Amino acid sequence: MSITFLIPTHNRPQLLERCIKSILNQINLKNIKIIIKVADSSLNQDSQNILEKLETPDNITLEYIKKINPVHPIENWLNLMKNNDSQYIKFLCDDDWLKPNYISTVLPILNTYNYDCLISNIDVHFPNKTTLIDYYKMKDMKFSKTEFVDSIIFNNIPIPYTQSAAIMKTEYLNEAFNFSLKNKDCTNNLLGEDIIHNYHGLFENKVVYLTAQSLVNSWAGNDSLTLNTPSEEIFYCNILSLLLLIEEYEINLTKLQKEYLEHYLFINKVRGFFKGYKYVNNSNLKAKIKPRIIISNLKNTF
Repeated sequence: MSITFLIPTHNRPQLLERCIKSILNQINLKNIKIIIKVADSSLNQDSQNILEKLETPDNITLEYIKKINPVHPIENWLNLMKNNDSQYIKFLCDDDWLKPNYISTVLPILNTYNYDCLISNIDVHFPNKTTLIDYYKMKDMKFSKTEFVDSIIFNNIPIPYTQSAAIMKTEYLNEAFNFSLKNKDCTNNLLGEDIIHNYHGLFENKVVYLTAQSLVNSWAGNDSLTLNTPSEEIFYCNILSLLLLIEEYEINLTKLQKEYLEHYLFINKVRGFFKGYKYVNNSNLKAKIKPRIIISNLKNTF
């Protein structure tokens, strides 16, 4: 049994140390091979110095990749995607960390039911020392493609987007990651790619399982990408990722789904985002909800 952890990091050595130690301190790791890959775009050597001091047992390998000043944040992630052959793989953001029973909980579920992807609940921690336990009001369930589309459009099924909540088969992530690069204007800045990484497999008839149990701790500090990105921008990139999935897999939307999508693309939140954003038309989008007409109208409006 083998798991690869992919950890992109940038100028946060103390948080990175906490993240990696949460892997090293997992319980019941017998007969499990673990590879920890860290891609570091920091401007200094602080993260490298911390990693060099960490002691790892024989079944855990620590790999370090250094690339200073990448053109786009996604480049750090691209470096991590090379040459992975473990059975399971997991992105873990450098400011997040696992609960001690993470591996001992998820592996039996994955192996018993042969799920392609398992996504857990999370606890969210804030600098003022408050914590939101079980952040998503979700339940244990096999998740379907229809439920995913509805969850994005209607927000009726709260689901984790962060990659830190998910563990999946390596081929699952390879396919999802490659697809996410189609949304390059968002993905280059690490927006909208997370829902594709976690849920793209649903459109390939893969089995995704959600567990209500919180197995990952997520940091909501002042340097959090999510907290420091306008909600309109995140919202737009999520909708665009959904549109790409709908188009690629020729998903037939209901009348209500179409109406909601059309509405979302024109509400004031999106207007505020488009004022400062150069939208690039995607000529491959067909008229599932008349996206080319929407794009044209957006250009004229904003």
